[in-house]
Amino acid sequence: MQTQTILYYHINSDVIAYKKVINDDGSWSEYTYDDKGNRLTYKESNGYWEERTYDEEGNLLTLKNSVGFWEERTYDEEGNLLTLKNSNGYWSERTYDKSGNQLTFKNSNGRFEIKGKSVSKQEFEAFVDHAEK
Repeated sequence: MQTQTILYYHINSDVIAYKKVINDDGSWSEYTYDDKGNRLTYKESNGYWEERTYDEEGNLLTLKNSVGFWEERTYDEEGNLLTLKNSNGYWSERTYDKSGNQLTFKNSNGRFEIKGKSVSKQEFEAFVDHAEK
């Protein structure tokens, strides 16, 4: 027996809506996709699953799974990632200039960056304070 793949497509489209892969040992995995090709769900025969949501531009907004992990993201109008947080307690925040270049980055691990360069918390706060004036 060989691995089998079953595919269903969105109506009048070449974008996959549903995919199931059945392995030689009988185990399987299932996927569903929106009409833009973004993966919405993933399931395995062992009970594991994932669910995802997206905004209109296709940016990942939320992810959750059967082991209790979750993640949430926000974006600006240009599609740049602003915030990320997850069930492990991790979070990060970013800011951008008018051209979409990342200006600042900070996260729950104590990392601070200005224009891609690691800086101290004090340098970061001074930069942010100055930028806000």
